Amino acid sequence: MQDALVKGLPGEWQTRVQVSVGPVLFGLARAGVALADLEPEARTAIRTVRGCKVSIHQFVGDRADRPAMLAGADRAMIERGWERVLGVLEGDELVGVYAPSGELTSRRLPLCVMVFDGRELVVVSALGNVEPLAELALAEMRRAQGQTGKCRWFTASAPRISPEAGQ
Repeated sequence: MQDALVKGLPGEWQTRVQVSVGPVLFGLARAGVALADLEPEARTAIRTVRGCKVSIHQFVGDRADRPAMLAGADRAMIERGWERVLGVLEGDELVGVYAPSGELTSRRLPLCVMVFDGRELVVVSALGNVEPLAELALAEMRRAQGQTGKCRWFTASAPRISPEAGQ
């Protein structure tokens, strides 16, 4: 999935790092979280993820066309049956979040996230229970709205998520 997303982006990209962590290692991490002194957000994130793959890519060129990157990622993901559920363009930064099309379960939801800072692209594919993470994200958005009076996030589409599906 990640390779297809990066290949769909305009420009030349150089892969720097690729790491994959499966359910066994995340199970050990969840067990270790009970003993660690972590921020509540980090503890929640580790408890919700079941597996992930992370890759970091360097943009080769002067300046990346972020709207074209988002459009290219959209095309690559749509070809594989995924849709963008969140997109953010601000300054040199870009964030795109993708989920499979169709009815999904919030307790076992695969996601693909890309974050670009103007030079480096981080792509994360993960499987997990998004309910606790969604609660954290909503709390952060409310906090940000209270500080700035507006929220700069926009949603491209809303997937159909059912907590009962797949149980």
